[in-house]
Amino acid sequence: MRSNLTFTYRNWTFNFSFKGRITVVDGDTSTGKSLFCDSLARAVNNDPSGNLKKISVYNSLYKCDLAALQGRSNEFIVIDNADIILNDDIAEYIAEDLNNQYLIFARQPWDFRITPDNFAALINSNNEFSIEYFKVPGWEDV
Repeated sequence: MRSNLTFTYRNWTFNFSFKGRITVVDGDTSTGKSLFCDSLARAVNNDPSGNLKKISVYNSLYKCDLAALQGRSNEFIVIDNADIILNDDIAEYIAEDLNNQYLIFARQPWDFRITPDNFAALINSNNEFSIEYFKVPGWEDV
């Protein structure tokens, strides 16, 4: 399981730290969620070092369906626009999938059976992006 993901694409730097198997990032329109996913997809396809292997990115262009997820193992799976491309069957599969790690960008909650401290916001400071986990009293680092 990845504890972090750091890469630079064009003039954007992304440095994310992860707490667990599923991280859900919420955010308003135009905060950089799709920019991150598009940049990561391009960086994965142009990664001569191999540091970004075993990463899959799904969005409204690269559809995520149950068949695409089944059978994967030890992968880092990023899903953008989850509220558009997920359904209850895929959400249930993700909740029960112990073989992969997920970073999910969604505006509506899904039942992934995760604790409140697995929800985060995307932070942009001068083209350097990170995620900041919500601080929920009683759920810190559970």
